Amino acid sequence: MKKRLFENTVSLILVQAVNYLAPLMILPYLTRVLGTGGFGMVAISMSICVMVGIIIDYGFGMSGAYWIARNKGDLDKTTRYVSDVILAKFFIFILVTVILSAGVFLYATSFGTHHEILFFITINAAAQVITPTWVFQGLEKMKMITLFMVVTKLLYVLFIFLFIHNTGDEGLVIFFLALSNLIGASLGVYLMYKEGIKLQTTSFKRVLCVLKDSSPFFISKSATGIYTSASSLIVGWTGGISQAGIYSSAEKLYQAGQNVTSPITQALYPYMARTGDKRVFFKIICILSFPLIVTFLTLFYFSTNIITLFYGEAFISASELLRVFLIISIINFFSTNFGYPLYSVINRLDVVNRTTILGVSIYVLIMLFLLATKSISPINITFSILFVEVFIALSRVIIFIYIQKSRGLLDNEEGVIDK
Repeated sequence: MKKRLFENTVSLILVQAVNYLAPLMILPYLTRVLGTGGFGMVAISMSICVMVGIIIDYGFGMSGAYWIARNKGDLDKTTRYVSDVILAKFFIFILVTVILSAGVFLYATSFGTHHEILFFITINAAAQVITPTWVFQGLEKMKMITLFMVVTKLLYVLFIFLFIHNTGDEGLVIFFLALSNLIGASLGVYLMYKEGIKLQTTSFKRVLCVLKDSSPFFISKSATGIYTSASSLIVGWTGGISQAGIYSSAEKLYQAGQNVTSPITQALYPYMARTGDKRVFFKIICILSFPLIVTFLTLFYFSTNIITLFYGEAFISASELLRVFLIISIINFFSTNFGYPLYSVINRLDVVNRTTILGVSIYVLIMLFLLATKSISPINITFSILFVEVFIALSRVIIFIYIQKSRGLLDNEEGVIDK
């Protein structure tokens, strides 16, 4: 079992290495070719892609992986469940398409001359429907994820360098994002079929059941999207596209840093759900904490040099934001792993969802205060995210300790009664 956990972690590290390197290759190129305004437009469009993806996923990235990890011994049952989920995501996609189509007519002017961007976002959403990352995560076959995700990222990098050369190519950036995701998703479906999981007919009642079961995960995930992806939109709305470009330049490096640590969570989650081995969990967290903290603090020291190297002098004001985001990266590592992976051991995933929702509620209140006082700025939003991440991490640790102590006391009382 531990060997499989190690192999899956290594596979996911390879995926995230590509996820990490891809933006580090693309972002400096895009900022120099498109400028702060053009890059801001791309950043806002990608934020919309992420939020649409959260809606399409509807929490199945967590609930589906958890379900499959618990039931993967039954291929027929797993096949039925996967079919139910994909059909559910298809219905959500239809709803999202209607909303985006309305957006084309109502808000196309917000995209300047790039009216086609909303259409490309719809194509990207279609890829989200069939992307089977959650299936292979639940099956603990991360090599499959490695294959189609690496293909996706490499294609995107290739498309950008081959076809993006001038200011005004912002729409093409989103088109190639959608195209590469669609090709990668198709490869993922093929690999899923090779595993014997083939889509079959289902019923509306079954679709409603999986939607109901995943609703708490969706609420939690969508809440997280409010204070991550939506932040670029808030900055762009209040400060303009150029300010959104400055903010997103630091945020994208933060997200690249998350790609380095997320393989741990992705590999631990199904493993912990299946085995409940807390010793392995705490051992891995302890081993990784020290090098992680040292690395991010080193990057903190050289933040100005990093921003200048990647984006140029025009983006140097983002260095202050990057320093805060690097601290957030450390906190996020603990809050994420002390989330679904750890709480799956005690079958209390509801706590993870509730702490996320509570944290985001605090974020919304902070944003309302900043709006009321006209204090919205990239740095204030970044500090708000830091505050929320610290709150979520501490609350999860404290609640877990409380639950463990409560169960220990209950076991002792039952032991006394038995005697």
